[in-house]
Amino acid sequence: MAACANCGASLEGTPRFCPVCGTEVRPRSDTAASADPYVGNLFAGKFRVEKLLGEGGMGRVYRATQLSLDKVICLKVLRRELATDPETQARFQREAKAASRLNHPHSIQIIDFGAGDNGELYIAMELVSGQDLQQVMQDQFPLPEARIVHIMAQVLDALSEAHAQKIIHRDLKPENIMVGRFRNDPDFVKVLDFGIAQIQDGSAARLTRAGLVCGTPEYMSPEQARGEELDARSDIYSAGVILYQMVTGRLPFQADTPMGFVSKHLVEVPAPPAQVRPDVSPALSSLIVRALAKDRGERPPSALAMRDLLLASAGSAPAAAPKVPIAPPAAVRTAPTQPKAVAAPAAPPRAGLGVWLAVGTVAVAAAGITAWRLWPSPPAETPTHAPRVQGSTPAVPPATPGRVDYERYFAEGNQDLQAQKLDEALQAFERAARADPAQQEPLKRIGLIYQMKGDAKKAAANLKAYVDSVPTPPDADKIQKIIAALEK
Repeated sequence: MAACANCGASLEGTPRFCPVCGTEVRPRSDTAASADPYVGNLFAGKFRVEKLLGEGGMGRVYRATQLSLDKVICLKVLRRELATDPETQARFQREAKAASRLNHPHSIQIIDFGAGDNGELYIAMELVSGQDLQQVMQDQFPLPEARIVHIMAQVLDALSEAHAQKIIHRDLKPENIMVGRFRNDPDFVKVLDFGIAQIQDGSAARLTRAGLVCGTPEYMSPEQARGEELDARSDIYSAGVILYQMVTGRLPFQADTPMGFVSKHLVEVPAPPAQVRPDVSPALSSLIVRALAKDRGERPPSALAMRDLLLASAGSAPAAAPKVPIAPPAAVRTAPTQPKAVAAPAAPPRAGLGVWLAVGTVAVAAAGITAWRLWPSPPAETPTHAPRVQGSTPAVPPATPGRVDYERYFAEGNQDLQAQKLDEALQAFERAARADPAQQEPLKRIGLIYQMKGDAKKAAANLKAYVDSVPTPPDADKIQKIIAALEK
């Protein structure tokens, strides 16, 4: 049997993408997997390890047998080189603690937790059969609307139980949703991997450093991208992204980099699903649009409320929906995600997609990541502020205000920024600032673009001008922290 060259997962058949790490398959032999130190051996005196199932940033996942019960289980073992890191241990233990609280048929069940003979931390979980939702979409798109509703209603049920236990998933995505046959249900759902879940009871509140953004960019809520305090509505946004993908066969936003996805979640409004696929019922399309609202207050207030709205939408589909051209299944995986990894705080983002870790107010080398956390959604109508004090725009000379020109240049800057065209975006925002010097927002964007380009002096100058503008910007404290880091 072949194995994925990227993560080592065993591959059955000839899949285009690895079901574990999501990368395009580059088959290799089983030799590396057979050399695994755990396979074929007894682990922690309790488990006979039988097979490597996959590998992620924190460790490896095995099929094993719990000897005391002669029960086949899934064993997750922390990497040896990470086992001595206190913060990594804390995050690993948090996964076990979070998941063990959940007692719901659609949530993964934790069986045991502890340390192996050599100090390796492990979690023993129930072994879930079936395919992850990403693979289901890949192989079986388009999915009937009734099937979409059935699958996502179970996901929302599981989230409702987690939220009741004050647990936010924070990394909800198709790869963390398993779909398989159970009794008479061919689409029975299990929600996996509460590994980066945030437990809102104070006991784990300090495990994540201030400003750390953790999640998967394609499914990340705007408030999560900005590093704000999260609540259940962040998971609802992620569920909306998954619903959009299940219905249309594509993500609501298209980008080539993690920052590209994050910026679009912050500022771009996706096309309604019914516009992409006209046979979608109006009620389902409307619910998805509501779940993807930038303002969390406009989303369904809870997972239970969203589930009820979703089930209600099932009866609103037209009796005979018109046929529309559907993209081939490969289009579903527009941007394969990578397994979660523990990254050093000051490391720049990977060029590929997947779990994205960013820490604000760090060295300028990583400062570009911070900028996206602080980018607010542009208001529909940008307010006009009092004139600036003299010299408040050091990189942008004043010019005659022009409201129409300002709005045009500002929109052009946003478009270039979303396309990662930093030089073009910089020029557009400078034109916007000259067109209407009373506006605050261009100054901040100019400063943050210079920050991403590595010009600390110009970045600090423009950000100071922004902070000193009248009225005082609401995010002045956050910007001051960036300025302090730039001037070190």
